[in-house]
Amino acid sequence: MKEIPLTRGVVAIVDDEDYATLSFHKWCATPIGRGNSFYAVRGVWSNGTTVRAYMHRVILCPPSGMHVDHISGDGLDNRRANLRLATYAQNNQNCRVYQNNKSGYKGVRWNRRDKRWLAEIRANGLRKYIGLFDSPAEAHAAYCAAAKELHGEFARFA
Repeated sequence: MKEIPLTRGVVAIVDDEDYATLSFHKWCATPIGRGNSFYAVRGVWSNGTTVRAYMHRVILCPPSGMHVDHISGDGLDNRRANLRLATYAQNNQNCRVYQNNKSGYKGVRWNRRDKRWLAEIRANGLRKYIGLFDSPAEAHAAYCAAAKELHGEFARFA
């Protein structure tokens, strides 16, 4: 395992066998969403314009229409053991809890009408109702069971 320095004072982690090829280029840290997470990216000149080349995509070279998922959720851990091919839906199943989530649990929100905690999950592009619960922890336990069943290895619980 080796580190490749990026902008913003962060580093990307790569396998030894990928280091020589990747370290030849200058890489930048680009933010993911609004959080403190980043991807390693560099500009590549293509057909008269600059396009972004993401380090994780350079490493796995996914076929058209496929995405590269970071198993741990860390966009700077680009070791092959942490990367896997995924569909768009599978990649989204492995996302973290949103920053504006008030319950603190993925898949759990307060239901004002019923004055209870509601658990729900997205599957096949649709929101699936799981149930109403007295505590956010109970709702989250139900979410986790549904996520494991529906999303399998791509399920993320936090």
